[in-house]
Amino acid sequence: MKTLDKDAILDRLGGSLELFEAVCDRFVNLLPGQMTAMGAAIQASDSDTVGRTAHRLRGSVGYFDSQPVLSIVGELEAMCKSGNFEAGQAAALYQRLEEQMEAVRQELAGAESQAERERLQGTLNVLAEGITRTQ
Repeated sequence: MKTLDKDAILDRLGGSLELFEAVCDRFVNLLPGQMTAMGAAIQASDSDTVGRTAHRLRGSVGYFDSQPVLSIVGELEAMCKSGNFEAGQAAALYQRLEEQMEAVRQELAGAESQAERERLQGTLNVLAEGITRTQ
């Protein structure tokens, strides 16, 4: 199941494949730390840290417009803000979040590979044009 609209993301980045790759790399590199922090906070029933981490994740994922992830982190954040934090419910949401984030990570990795292929194809086209002109 697709959770990302890669064309819409590229449009937000002005069509820049390099910027797209940089944003994806940064997100993929920061994600494990954020997920670890959230998991530990849930286990410790630390609703303040869960809420802050959910808020940061929502901001990061918002750029990619992954509605399933945005929904889950929104629920976690709302639960923490309302003062009705329930560790069991938070743990169940976290499990769903892990699954959705893995799907996003895989899609971004595939998108980065596609962007790299497109960039290489562009380079090959330029080289081919140069070779054709010199013949």
